[in-house]
Amino acid sequence: MPTFIEVKRSTDTRVRREVVAQMLDYAANAKEYWSVSDIRKIYEKQNKNLCNDLEIEEGIEELFWQNVKNNLKLGKIRLLFVADEIPLSLKRIIEFLNSRMTDTDVLGLEIKQFISDTNLKTFVSRIIGQTSNSIQVKKPLGYFEWNEESFLKEVEKLDIALVEICKGIVNKFTDLGCYIYWGGGKQTGSFVSIYEANQRHQLFTVFSYAKQVKLELYFQYYKESYFTHDKKKQMQKKLSEILKFKIEDDKLNKRPSFNIDILKDDNKRKEFIDYFELIIKDIKKLKS
Repeated sequence: MPTFIEVKRSTDTRVRREVVAQMLDYAANAKEYWSVSDIRKIYEKQNKNLCNDLEIEEGIEELFWQNVKNNLKLGKIRLLFVADEIPLSLKRIIEFLNSRMTDTDVLGLEIKQFISDTNLKTFVSRIIGQTSNSIQVKKPLGYFEWNEESFLKEVEKLDIALVEICKGIVNKFTDLGCYIYWGGGKQTGSFVSIYEANQRHQLFTVFSYAKQVKLELYFQYYKESYFTHDKKKQMQKKLSEILKFKIEDDKLNKRPSFNIDILKDDNKRKEFIDYFELIIKDIKKLKS
C-alpha cells in the first residue's frame, strides 16, 4: 500500500490545517504524478532487493509491484502524520477522516521522547486514528465478526463450564474500563481486552480453537512507559505463581498462552483478574 508520510515537530504551527491540506493534496494527485515504474526505480536506486527485504520468492516480486499499481490506481493508500506530539485538533481530524474513508488509511504516529536522569533516551510511539468506528468502516467484503453470543456458542461446544468463565472475563474487564474487541477469524472465535489511557494497551486475547480455549498474554504488544522490561519480568513471576504455569524468559517479547481450563479454579481466576485490575489502576495513575 503506497504510504505518504508528513513529519513535523509539534512546535511547528503548520502541524494542523496546512499539513492536512498538503496530505489531501498528495492523496488526490498521487496517481497522476506517481507511476509504479518511478517508485520502483527510486527503490532500486538505493541498492535494495525487494525479495530480501520482504523475504519473498523472486516469482512474487512482479505480483507485488502489480498490487502497488492497482492500489495506487484505486486510491488505496495510507496517509501518515508523524510528530513528537499530535495536538487534539489534528487528532480529531485524523479520526474523522479515517472513520469516513473506506479505501484510504489516515493515521497519526506520535513519537514522544523521554530522557532519564542518566541521559538515557527512550522513544515511545502511539498510533492515532484506529477507532472502533474506523475499523468497522474498513472491514473487507465477506468479513465475519464474532460477538459475545457467537463466541460463547463455540465455547459451549467444547466445554459448557468454560462459558461462564469467558462471560465473567468479558463482564469484569468491561467493568474495569476495557474495550472488548471481537475478532474476525472465519473459523476461530476470539476477543481482545484493550485498555486505553495514555496509550492503547492490548492486555490479552482469548481464542476458541477447535479443541480448546486458550488465553494469550500480549507481552509482545505491551508498551512502555508502563510496561518496561522490569515490569514484564515482574508480571512473568507473578502470573507464573498465580497460574502454576511457567512463563519462559524467551516469551517476554512474544505471546505466551495457556489453556483457559486453568481458570476453572476459582482462586486462580480471582487472583488473575485481581492482578490485572491492579495493573489497570497503575496505568490510570501513570496517565494522571
